[in-house]
Amino acid sequence: MADQSLLRTLGRLRRRMLVIGAGAALGWGAVAAAAWLLAGAWLDLLVELSPAQRLAAALSAGLVALAVLAWIVRRVAAGGAVQRLAGRLDALAQTNGQIRSAAELALGSDGSRAASFATSRAARPAPRPQLTSGLAALAVRRGALLAGGVSGGRVAPLGPLGIAAAAVAGGAALCAVLALFLPRLAETQWRRFLDPFGDHPPYSAVTFEISPGYARVVYGEGFEVRVTADKPLSSDVELVLVSRQDGRQPTMDAAHEPESIHHPLSTAHPAEQVLPMFPEAGGRWRATVSNVTQPLEYYVRSHRARSRRHAVEVILAPRFAGVRFRVAPPAYTHQKPWEGELPKGGLAGLPGTLVEVRARSNRPLRGGTIEVVAEGTSTHLAMQADPADGATAVGSFTIRGGGRIELRLEDIDGQLSTEVFRAPVMLLEDERPFVRLLQPPAVSFATPSAFLPVVISGEDDYGISRLQLFRSLNDSRYLPLDVTIAEPPPLRVYEIVRLPLAAYGLAAGDEIKLFARVEDNDPAARPPGESEGWRGGKGSESSVVLVRIISEEDFRRMREQRDAMELLQSKYRQAQRRMESVAEELESLRKKSDDAPADDAASQETQDELQRLVRRMQEEVDALRRLAESDLPLDLDRLLEQELARQSDQLQRLQKRAGALAQNKRLSNEELKQALQEMLDSLSQERERLDNEVMGPLEFLEAVQKLVQDEDRFVELYQRQRELAERLSPLKGRDREDDPSLKARIRDLEAEQARIRDDLARLLSDIEEHAGQLPDGDETDALRDSALEFVAAVRDSGATEAMVEAETGLSEFSGTRGHAGAKQAADILEKFLSQCKGFGQDGVARACLGRFSPGMAQSLQLTIGQLLAGAGLGGRGQGGGGGYSARRSTLQNVGLFGNDPLLDQQAAQRAGLRSDQRPRGELAPAAIRGEGRYGGTGYDSSGVSQAAGGAESIVPLRYRRKVGRYFQRIADEIGDE
Repeated sequence: MADQSLLRTLGRLRRRMLVIGAGAALGWGAVAAAAWLLAGAWLDLLVELSPAQRLAAALSAGLVALAVLAWIVRRVAAGGAVQRLAGRLDALAQTNGQIRSAAELALGSDGSRAASFATSRAARPAPRPQLTSGLAALAVRRGALLAGGVSGGRVAPLGPLGIAAAAVAGGAALCAVLALFLPRLAETQWRRFLDPFGDHPPYSAVTFEISPGYARVVYGEGFEVRVTADKPLSSDVELVLVSRQDGRQPTMDAAHEPESIHHPLSTAHPAEQVLPMFPEAGGRWRATVSNVTQPLEYYVRSHRARSRRHAVEVILAPRFAGVRFRVAPPAYTHQKPWEGELPKGGLAGLPGTLVEVRARSNRPLRGGTIEVVAEGTSTHLAMQADPADGATAVGSFTIRGGGRIELRLEDIDGQLSTEVFRAPVMLLEDERPFVRLLQPPAVSFATPSAFLPVVISGEDDYGISRLQLFRSLNDSRYLPLDVTIAEPPPLRVYEIVRLPLAAYGLAAGDEIKLFARVEDNDPAARPPGESEGWRGGKGSESSVVLVRIISEEDFRRMREQRDAMELLQSKYRQAQRRMESVAEELESLRKKSDDAPADDAASQETQDELQRLVRRMQEEVDALRRLAESDLPLDLDRLLEQELARQSDQLQRLQKRAGALAQNKRLSNEELKQALQEMLDSLSQERERLDNEVMGPLEFLEAVQKLVQDEDRFVELYQRQRELAERLSPLKGRDREDDPSLKARIRDLEAEQARIRDDLARLLSDIEEHAGQLPDGDETDALRDSALEFVAAVRDSGATEAMVEAETGLSEFSGTRGHAGAKQAADILEKFLSQCKGFGQDGVARACLGRFSPGMAQSLQLTIGQLLAGAGLGGRGQGGGGGYSARRSTLQNVGLFGNDPLLDQQAAQRAGLRSDQRPRGELAPAAIRGEGRYGGTGYDSSGVSQAAGGAESIVPLRYRRKVGRYFQRIADEIGDE
């Protein structure tokens, strides 16, 4: 039993040694593995290791740990052998080999069974001699006793285990310090080695913030990458694109959009493309990738620093790359088709408008669908791929009503587009045409022999197919007259129909009523049962014009009353031109006599010309006498007619002398020359007298009359402002009331105040213009200065500002503020009434008449009053405002048509009389073409624009008369030159 006790002691000590050694081995294995990994991480920082190398480093760290563990365990196991363990016990107990000897005796003399402490009974030593066995037992017992006296702590101390634990703790502390002070470095390396094949960029002091990160890109389109670094980058930044399809290159280009620079791709790897990025302000970098057709990944790098990889997916569903429309209106409109992108307000068209749709996609297409939603119903129409462009689908639909359309595309793989293109559709309406009679006015007068010009203006949005003029005599049945219009049906018509009243056998007292009818070309208005060739559509009619037939005497009287000043000027300017015409012919004949030999008798050709001159002078004498006998209801005309009669008498004397020269067959060239010169001198004196005694007063009258009329216009305008203020007085205290009728009235009063303000501005401008037209002279200079001072004073008075204040108050529905402003404006204008009279008929203008003889000055003053009365001016204290009845004579608003007995038109043409110097409303026979026809397009009348057929239709109707007058003046001036 002693040997078993010794062996159990040795086994217990051996197990202690193995446990302590294994623990120390584990600690040192862990330290070795950690050191190996740290070495690998340090090497990865120096040179970026591949994922396989990092995996190998991680696996080799485990192998290193196992190797250290095996080596230490092997050493511990070797140190725990029986002989070594017994020897260690001898040394510790100082038994001089007794324990070792006992161990050997217990195991056998050769020590062959020393490898096992769990020897079974079958394995015990063979029996020995009894003496020897007794002694051996005593030795074993003694050794067991000595071995039991040695503590296990002395045989297998815990020191190695503590050292290993300290090493592990030290390694852990080192890792903790690194993680504490270099957290991003520790985290990065931990992730790189823990997950070698994961997307873990190597450690760098620079971090990148990338936009957009993960991206989904439509097939064929591109995306923009923006990068922001937390630290300034001194080196270039690159965008690396990695194909996600094994070895296949993605098809794409990179561009710097601000400079539109496309960069060639440098290939660093068969599946990588490196693109430079471009710096921006704020440490940002940007690059654009275009035409992406394959999935890819990308990341950003700068030197050794790089970002994580981000995936880019390609959306393969078809997308709309552009939609164009071709809108073809119905054929009857004769309008050209329109092409382009979707208008801002959507599609619009008449019923029957054909719309062709061309939708382009980013992918090859099989077709698509058009869903037309109109009036609560939905219709699906197919679209087909364009053979010339596989990425374009074509379809069409017809506009039948308002609604919308929805487009969807289908690619060649049968995949529908995820987006829907929508467009509103508006149904247009073919509006009714519009027609009106521009001439004659609503109430007109004409003589039985006049040519009555009827000016018809019509407009339609899509074309006029028929134009008719209806006439009625003395309330008889209206008779239509078709007016020919151009083909194709025009949008605007401007036609002139001349009615020869003499052909109708009219008499004074008859009445003619006229109105026009116009029809458009809308086929939807075709009556049931009519054929396709029926021409016509919706129609409208103008207001009725009444033309009263008056006698020639009444016509002249009305013309004289309305156009007295114009007729007065025309009368004496014609006389002036007739005298000039005679002087020109005398001068021409005298120049011919200068070239002939002085002593020779006048040639037969000269005698014939002299005879023609005599006849011509007689015609002019007769014309001057007719002019002198044509009285005008003006006091100045009665005075000037005396001078006109004297001129005709003087011209009669010259005509008789010319006749005597023509009868003298022995007249020499020298005698003819002297006689003609004497006649020229006499005629020159008469012309000079005519200019001084007749034309001078007339020119002065024309200039002064305008300022006198302006004076009365100012008084009239003041009365309108005063009456407006009075009509606004009941509105004081009524501010912002919610009364629709009151608001409507205030709006009307606001518009009336605006008209008065505009009229005041025009009046002041007219006074300035009329003052500038005054002839030079001491008296007229004073009149000019007085007028200009008046204008400046009114403009600086604040009247306009008060009117604006009234308008502003009325616009805010404030009756109190509106009345205050209107009253203030009236009070300001009232202060200028006396000053206005200062430059008018009662002031400086009257003083200017002192430049003429007393009789002439008095006649001019009376004539000014007569002209004002004829124009409806010169009165005081009459109404104004909104209920204002204009004081101008109603003759200013009616039409007068007839032949003017004052002027011989043929003589006027020979004298060079311009159209703007003919009396208003008078038809010039030379301008009438096709006199016997009812149609046509030409007539000439001052105050009425010359007809030019369709050429004038482009001029807005309200400006047509002004434009006609303007171009007529230009034509006259060019003709004179």
